[in-house]
Amino acid sequence: MVAALLGTLGLGLIGGLSLRRAYRTTLRIYTGAFTGQGRRAAAAPAPPLDPNRVRLVERRLPWVSEYASAVATAALRSLSRAPEAKMAFVAPVIMLIAFAGATASAAASPPDAVRPLMAFGAGSMVLLVSGVQLIGNQFGYDRAGFRAYVLSPAPRREILLGKNLAIAPLGVGMGLAVLLAVGIVYPMRIDHYPAAAAQLVSAYLVFCLLANALSILAPIPMASGSLQPARVKLVPVLLQMAFLMVLPIAVAPVLLPLGVEVLLAEFADVRGWPVSLMLSLVVLAVTVFVYRAVLTRQGAWLAARERAVLETVTSAE
Repeated sequence: MVAALLGTLGLGLIGGLSLRRAYRTTLRIYTGAFTGQGRRAAAAPAPPLDPNRVRLVERRLPWVSEYASAVATAALRSLSRAPEAKMAFVAPVIMLIAFAGATASAAASPPDAVRPLMAFGAGSMVLLVSGVQLIGNQFGYDRAGFRAYVLSPAPRREILLGKNLAIAPLGVGMGLAVLLAVGIVYPMRIDHYPAAAAQLVSAYLVFCLLANALSILAPIPMASGSLQPARVKLVPVLLQMAFLMVLPIAVAPVLLPLGVEVLLAEFADVRGWPVSLMLSLVVLAVTVFVYRAVLTRQGAWLAARERAVLETVTSAE
């Protein structure tokens, strides 16, 4: 009863805030706030700019090149202002509230061996729900802005790296927050928390490699300000479905450390040792190595197909 009430209140709050914002936007449209035809109140003078302030697009990210840093910060700023990105990341919140209510209403407590898997699954849900739309079609949301990448001297590998880094604070950050929330509700052994975090980062890197290939091979032009494609073709849709089917198989090796720990506990009576954590760090190191190597080849692939991608993503203009 309490879980259902909390879920209803949460969804009602989200709906109420959305309706309030839509109502205020409609009033501004009809009063000429967007066209300049209506009467406006005198705007307050803007505060003077601080010359010492470093803006987001001017920041330099550590351990990556200047090209990748510029692409990442510019893409992150674009995502923070785009309404379609905000809608994409509201979906995991709604799903979390719904699943939390369903889980809380269950009387049974999950076994200790299953709880790390539940935490990883909850964090991966954020990548699956929001990341498929944003990373799987990352050039489609650039629209005519993709011309800047085509004309830039930046190595195409660095463009892909910057695009992946731009989604990381949202996808991985929200995933880690959800993972921690599940870990609080269903406490795990202390070493399982960093192990699940390492597994989530490894899954994100694998996800990015597949999503980069999908973005290069089957870009979809998107209507401005929405998550709806401007034009639907059969081949890109089929490739999107194939991507969703291949993704669980590609991410499955990330969970091998957890499976090895469970097998050692059952058949060799090895308990209490951070087997999953140590093996997860090894898997993460191998995944980073593979990601760097494959990303270079994907950069060359993007350079060969960038004109076709540009023609596709600007076809809705």
